[in-house]
Amino acid sequence: MLVGYFEIGSMKKLIALLMILAVVLTGVFAEPGDEQSQVKVYLKGTIGAFFRHGVKENDALVYEKTYQSESVLSATGTNFQYGYQSNQDILGILYVDYTDFSDGNNHSIQIGTLKIGGTAMTADNYTQGSGFKVFTNLTGTNMSIQEKAIQVIAAQVKAGNDPKGTAISHIVGEAHKGTYTATLTFQVKAN
Repeated sequence: MLVGYFEIGSMKKLIALLMILAVVLTGVFAEPGDEQSQVKVYLKGTIGAFFRHGVKENDALVYEKTYQSESVLSATGTNFQYGYQSNQDILGILYVDYTDFSDGNNHSIQIGTLKIGGTAMTADNYTQGSGFKVFTNLTGTNMSIQEKAIQVIAAQVKAGNDPKGTAISHIVGEAHKGTYTATLTFQVKAN
């Protein structure tokens, strides 16, 4: 029995000795620290190019919008805000071009007035193949929306010319029964 007791006691001493050696040897082989050194962590992210234009609704721009009411063909016409937002400068001009009101059965009503930013457009403002300039400098906006008022009024009387310079001959008061649609197309073209 003494032998078993001695073995258990020796085992405890051996474990204690190994623990002391582990602590001592860890300190011997440990790398010395340098309190003066710096550790740097770099965080890199990428922001992609962003440019959007459209009809302004609340604080957003929408790509497609339909206005359908009695006022569309009235003397007050249709008013809306058009804008763009970007995180970069864009080389180009934002134009709008239009088609006259049509019922799809060869009946039409001309657009009598087109105002951009409160200014009535005339043939002098029209660029064939592009349209009328809405924005000439498309600069970075820090993502805020740059906007201009657009007003479209259907021709009410046979007098003068439409915005593209054509004599007004197709007016609301002489139009055939039907639903008439005009299309405005906004696009950016190179300078």
